[in-house]
Amino acid sequence: MFYSPSLRAFFISSPGSDAVEITGADHAALLAGQTAGKEIVPGEDGHPVLQDPQAPTAAPPPLTARQLRLGLLGRGITPAMVNEAITELPDDQQAVAEIEWEYATQYLRSHPLIDQIGAAFSLTPEQIDGAWAEAAAL
Repeated sequence: MFYSPSLRAFFISSPGSDAVEITGADHAALLAGQTAGKEIVPGEDGHPVLQDPQAPTAAPPPLTARQLRLGLLGRGITPAMVNEAITELPDDQQAVAEIEWEYATQYLRSHPLIDQIGAAFSLTPEQIDGAWAEAAAL
């Protein structure tokens, strides 16, 4: 039996280079733990371990236009730079993105445009989450 930490799944035969071999007894114990409410996650060495489920996190608060723009400015991203990034989007997405950017009364972290524009500035989703939290405090 094999476990792939990148896929977080068990396999009868090795699915790839990151797979680790586990015994049938370990597999049964992991499944019993999962049935009892634990989560199966990769350990530091890639072998599966049981852990208590993580409490769901609350959705980040919406930002006002002021908070969003000041937060971006604090990271060196000007409104003109965002406008330029919008022009780099596929043609069929530009008009909607322009309206969202210019006229939204609040911005939701879950909106796909947030990650899309963030990627244009080489920001990871985790970096955007951090910047979002900071902007929410403005």
